[in-house]
Amino acid sequence: MSAQEPTTPDPAANPWPPVAPPVDLAAPAAAGMPGTFPPELPPLPERPPVPYHHGLRDTGGPWRGILALVLGVVAFFVLSLVFGLVGFGIEFLTGRLDPTDESSLETMTPVILLATNLSLAALIPVSMLLQRWLFGVRMGAMSSIAGRFRWRWLGRVALVMVPVFLVYIGVTFALDPSGEVRFDGEVWLYLAIVLLTTPLQSAGEEYGFRGLVQRSVGSWFRSTRVALVVGAVISSSLFALAHLAEDPWLIAYYFVFGISATVSARMTGGLEAPVLIHALNNTLLFVPL
Repeated sequence: MSAQEPTTPDPAANPWPPVAPPVDLAAPAAAGMPGTFPPELPPLPERPPVPYHHGLRDTGGPWRGILALVLGVVAFFVLSLVFGLVGFGIEFLTGRLDPTDESSLETMTPVILLATNLSLAALIPVSMLLQRWLFGVRMGAMSSIAGRFRWRWLGRVALVMVPVFLVYIGVTFALDPSGEVRFDGEVWLYLAIVLLTTPLQSAGEEYGFRGLVQRSVGSWFRSTRVALVVGAVISSSLFALAHLAEDPWLIAYYFVFGISATVSARMTGGLEAPVLIHALNNTLLFVPL
């Protein structure tokens, strides 16, 4: 019997150190065992953007909106009283108006116009502060859904609206020309006050009525449509009453103007377009006078 030759072990058959079998990354791992990561969850659906008029809906109970309306109205009268007293006080002290003459209270002077415009312009910071305090929403959110005043968007709107208003004013005065305008020192003073402060006055009214009132009323309702309709009616009614007009047609004009400003804010997502339209309306109609 022949002796067997010694055999050499095959390293591939018995590797050392032992090697773990390959893992199929496509196969699910057993519970408690290392393996593949769980499949990724589908992305959450994006939350639809909240319309501008409904931006305060999820910020608290209805009492916040009620308190915002009350404080907003109080602020409106307080600002009007304080700035009015300062304006009339200056005119009484300088002798331009007679404090014993009741008709002086109905007289418009450059100082009275300046005081009136500044009192309404003050509604901008007051409205934003009330929103911040009562609803916990940052102040810039009152300007637009972007959280800021969109100056580029304002410029685009101006490219369309400014020529329209200029043509409207030109046609109006061509069909019904007024008397000769006398450009004296007081007229230039009026013109400077109108150009510098009337846009701020218009913006103040928009922040007060379309910003604070409209959105505060809208916070009471879950339905976006109901919030828009009720908020538009209430804010436009207060807007018309605030002008203290006695002519029913003029009251209706202010109400319709408020409704159109509300629709504009809803469609554009902010106050830029209403502010521009309001400022053009007040400035260009007043300057020729």
